Amino acid sequence: AVSGDRAAQGVGIGPRAILISGRMAREKNLDFAFGIYADVARLTDAELVFIGSGPYRAAIEQQVRKQKLDGRVHFLGTLRGEPLVEAINTCDLLLITSTSETQSMTTLQAMACELPVVVVAAGGLPEYVHDGENGFVISLEKKGMFVEKIVTLLNDAELAQRLGVAGRTSVAPFAPQHIAGRRRGQPGQHAQQARFAAAIRAGKNQRVASRKGELDL
Repeated sequence: AVSGDRAAQGVGIGPRAILISGRMAREKNLDFAFGIYADVARLTDAELVFIGSGPYRAAIEQQVRKQKLDGRVHFLGTLRGEPLVEAINTCDLLLITSTSETQSMTTLQAMACELPVVVVAAGGLPEYVHDGENGFVISLEKKGMFVEKIVTLLNDAELAQRLGVAGRTSVAPFAPQHIAGRRRGQPGQHAQQARFAAAIRAGKNQRVASRKGELDL
């Protein structure tokens, strides 16, 4: 978990938190994601942080009230730059259950901040999240496995750090200075790398003290 007084950072998040980031829309499978969190909340004191906005926010807020989790779920809205990085770094892991992701910028941003990621085995996510190496990749049908892996990461700081460091290393090739030096590749590869680099750069302004090292972006 991130050290330091999170409340002093102005976001009021408790000592352990799960991040869901991106547009809040029905196609992002947020009902499933929130259901996972509700199960995790019964087993741990972890809180849930949403970064992003969209038409499905009201539906999730209704579920939060129904589950009586109002005090443990935070909606931070759309963030960019330093506030985005600060919010990412207040969390302990990123959860993505959207089956429509092709190039998940939020995943790259979180990995650049050494956040371990737990993602669904769908779309383009398995292309850069490798199960057990820099995160966990889980089949949509295995809700219990999502809960198990999240609880494990919350309770095993050494594992979380290992996956986080590996994730940061794996996104380093998408840094602009590396992309600028590449002259070969498959059609469209450079454009994809450039989009990834822009996503990482959007969240690179600063790191909290507990995040080690800097990615030169």
